[in-house]
Amino acid sequence: MVEAVMVASADAGSEHPTSTIPERVSPRRRQRIPAAVVTALAVLVGVVERPQLLAGFFICALLFIPLEQLLPLVRRRRREDWYVDVAHTFANRLPITVVSTAVLTVLAPGVHHACPQAVRELLLRQPGWCQFIIILLLADLANYAGHRALHELPPLWRLHAVHHSSRELDWLSTSRGHPLDQIINLTVTVLPLYAVGFDLTFSSLFVAFQFYFPFLAHANTRLTLRPLSVVFVTPAFHHWHHADTPEAVNRNYGAVFSFWDTLLGTRYLPAGTPSSYGIPQDMAASWVGQLIAPFRPRRTRASNLSDVAATVPCVVTSMEGESVTRTERAVTSERADLLETLAKHRYFLRYTVRDLTYDQAAQRTTVSELCLGGLIKHVASVERGWIAFITEGPLAMEQSPAKLTERSEGFRMLAGETLAGLLDEYEQVARRTDELVVTLPDLDVSQPLPEAPWFEPGARWSARRVLLHVIAETAQHAGHADIIREALDGAKSMG
Repeated sequence: MVEAVMVASADAGSEHPTSTIPERVSPRRRQRIPAAVVTALAVLVGVVERPQLLAGFFICALLFIPLEQLLPLVRRRRREDWYVDVAHTFANRLPITVVSTAVLTVLAPGVHHACPQAVRELLLRQPGWCQFIIILLLADLANYAGHRALHELPPLWRLHAVHHSSRELDWLSTSRGHPLDQIINLTVTVLPLYAVGFDLTFSSLFVAFQFYFPFLAHANTRLTLRPLSVVFVTPAFHHWHHADTPEAVNRNYGAVFSFWDTLLGTRYLPAGTPSSYGIPQDMAASWVGQLIAPFRPRRTRASNLSDVAATVPCVVTSMEGESVTRTERAVTSERADLLETLAKHRYFLRYTVRDLTYDQAAQRTTVSELCLGGLIKHVASVERGWIAFITEGPLAMEQSPAKLTERSEGFRMLAGETLAGLLDEYEQVARRTDELVVTLPDLDVSQPLPEAPWFEPGARWSARRVLLHVIAETAQHAGHADIIREALDGAKSMG
């Protein structure tokens, strides 16, 4: 029975660049070459070992690619890390098959013996359709318990965080997951089947069902099936499980049935859809890197409200011939204070746009041009410009026709833009700012201000002054966003 279940059990479930200095072939790039080779070999082995998985993958692609293109929840360009999830789909197969088979071979006799014979006989004398429903209920409840443990037990969460690291959710996100996480999930889910000793046909049907069902729950489609969320795990329900908002943390654990969360107090399904997805920590951008990630020190993204007052991981580059070295530097108390304050105001601004639909994010609630999505866009643009000024001087602030057009369009959401995309861009800007604050030799380094009526002629601003200005701008617009949000639906972030 172990092998039969394993055959059907294709489970469902960046690193930052070290330098902006161009290099021909750095050691970092040379390290990526063997990692790519290892990934390619692992994918090949997975396909050879489980060829039927390739057929299942193409079936899902034929179903969900058109669905996401015709009825997208968030219209966006293809995400850059899609190939990582394809690698997970196939490269994880061999370790999952080998380890799960070994574990279940050891555990299956024990759980079968522990299940009272009277219970087994009662369940096994039921008609086939009834047995299938019982399998669904038992296995999904076991899956709920295992999934909850993967979230709430810190050592297990380090494994499961790989699955939650996708910042844009779609059908391919289903496959992203650490093999050890997937082994735990699979083992816990199918143990009730071994305990009772259900017919192989029903067990295999269930595992096949569990393979395809989660692809719909992760899909980027506005076919969210919200009314069905009372009973089933729908896209509307499961997307909140992946949301990057405090209220959604450790919620919606169900895989097939949502009523387990209702009964056990972990249900969370507000109106609307999440504005952002992912986890507060940085995650490696390659399959090999994500295998290693749970066993390395965690790094919190400074754009979230977090403890940045100790040591901020950063990238420092130095060129010695073609050698690029990477180090970490402790942040001085002044720089830590600046980073912590800026992170706090960024957090409030991001928190204000929580749970919004595209229409809400683009809606004007006052006579001003600004909407909430436009505010995120504007603040990101302002921070990007001032940080460029620190290193490039007044040339970075020159108002070319293209920049004037960009500025005029920076207060509203344009066709094709999404709130999730704007938040992701803001996060990238924030990351560059934080790295510069850490690596800048001296906060007293200054640049002449560009000529403008609102600047004193001949004045210079130090990096410190620029950062204080960015903090003030962010705080001001966080308050402005709070006013717009309250006028929109009565929700408030502060006060």
